[in-house]
Amino acid sequence: MLLIILLLIGASQKAYLKRQKVAKTKTVRSDNNTGLFSNALFELVSAAGGVYIAIIMLITFLKIQIPEKWPVLDVSLDPIALVSLVLVAIQPIIVRLIHVVKRLKREERENETE
Repeated sequence: MLLIILLLIGASQKAYLKRQKVAKTKTVRSDNNTGLFSNALFELVSAAGGVYIAIIMLITFLKIQIPEKWPVLDVSLDPIALVSLVLVAIQPIIVRLIHVVKRLKREERENETE
């Protein structure tokens, strides 16, 4: 449940960042048949697949032994898939926090110069 909430928050942050980027560049997408949120969710799942493959390759190369399944709330989950989903879901949230901190610092500097 927490993972689903985290994915939804990550997708909404990714959609927000895309909306901000579109607003800054003043460009309009031509594929308006899907929404920003659905595109963001699709990109998160795609990125999680890429991270999953990279982690699998790293674990195979290093010959690391990990359990096949992790029991989480009566559900057995693949630990690599769980880690990759969490990493990809957290990334847009961290990017948004970095943007907010930079904006606050910039505003603070502007207030100091006045």
